[in-house]
Amino acid sequence: MRQAKDFLQQQLGWVAKQHCDLPENPEDLPQWMQQHTERTGYAYQQYLKSRKQGAPRRYFANKSEALLFLQHIEPTKRVDGSWLYGTLQSWHDVNCHQLIRTYLDELGNGLSAQNHVLLYQQLMSKEGIPLATNLPDEYYHQGCIQLALGLLGQDFMPEVIGFNLGYEQMPLHLLITTYELDELGIDPYYFSLHVTVDNAHNGHAQQAVEAVYAMLPLFKERDEFYQRIRRGYMLNNLGMSTEQIIERIDLKEAITDVFKHKAVVGQFAHGNYCRLAGRSINEWLASSDEIGRFIEVLEETGWIKRHENPENSRFWQLIHGEKAVMFGVFSHAEQQIIYDWIAGDWLNSSDAPRIRRYRAVHRHVEIAPSQTLTIQQALNSKNADLADLAQKLVERDNSEQAFYLLMPYLAPSLHTSVVGLWATQQFVGLLNQEANLPVQS
Repeated sequence: MRQAKDFLQQQLGWVAKQHCDLPENPEDLPQWMQQHTERTGYAYQQYLKSRKQGAPRRYFANKSEALLFLQHIEPTKRVDGSWLYGTLQSWHDVNCHQLIRTYLDELGNGLSAQNHVLLYQQLMSKEGIPLATNLPDEYYHQGCIQLALGLLGQDFMPEVIGFNLGYEQMPLHLLITTYELDELGIDPYYFSLHVTVDNAHNGHAQQAVEAVYAMLPLFKERDEFYQRIRRGYMLNNLGMSTEQIIERIDLKEAITDVFKHKAVVGQFAHGNYCRLAGRSINEWLASSDEIGRFIEVLEETGWIKRHENPENSRFWQLIHGEKAVMFGVFSHAEQQIIYDWIAGDWLNSSDAPRIRRYRAVHRHVEIAPSQTLTIQQALNSKNADLADLAQKLVERDNSEQAFYLLMPYLAPSLHTSVVGLWATQQFVGLLNQEANLPVQS
């Protein structure tokens, strides 16, 4: 807790010295949001116009670059919504309900098909993208800020409100990313969901502005509170931006990393009969420093034929296809990186296969509804944690005990679990009762 507080205060001290584009007068926030929405919308229409006139994709030259992007933003997406976790403790304050409901929306209100973190995990799994475990620290910076805000939400409520205000505004990169992922045959739903729920009319963007007014003091310490909101808003600018992450993507570096990871085991798995440039495959793979040169040798000896159909490359034939000698060695995403790097300029030729948009291919796919369990079903569950929580809920004396009993299960580390999803559903029901709203059965 102390470490998180020191970290957060350090970040706030840094942004306090930076220019803030948030209006100095909170009454000007609706106009500021409208202008931001219009600028973003106009820029996106210009992007679409340029694409229609033949301009290439702005972010991703090929599918591999898109997959690498998804991997490199995963540390932040893994904690989606976490900055609002601390607001749950203010369940008794109706003024805080706007923020709480935004957090519950991020958690899909307990439905697995709508939980944002689960949706991203499913996207990663669907594309065979490994978790980002060895990225430089700067890729985890923004996620750490969000976790710190969630942990210390009660002490840093103005900063949480300000951060939420900035994060929920519609960014141009979200619109372009959604468009280009779909174009490359990648499911864009996680991103398109944020386009719809963050809208400035009745979505999270509008709710974020309303939360400012709901929580802003009327008189005493009003100015100081709002200045803290502005500093919290500025925390959005820290860490790696989407554009910076995209600019750092390097396909040659990516394929080298893939080979290095495989070399840990691969250096012991090959026979000595095949030699390239006088060295066996095992010898090439024994030193990570030699991997880059090994890839060059594969190209020089004709095992890889750059800027041609990868099917013409002997190396690709060895790794791709059910009857390939090295079938299963490389994941789907790793094969895509190798394929796109080999293909190079050929991908832009008329001979290259046309990629169909994801939504065009999956237009009529039916999504199964998420299951919800009653208290009785939870009590009889084979999941011991779920049954235990249900039993404690039955035995509680009042709604206040229930709220505090459920809160830990809605934490960023637990809400995607079976018990976390069920706890979220129960929390939503209790909050609706508190606000005298109809409770869905």
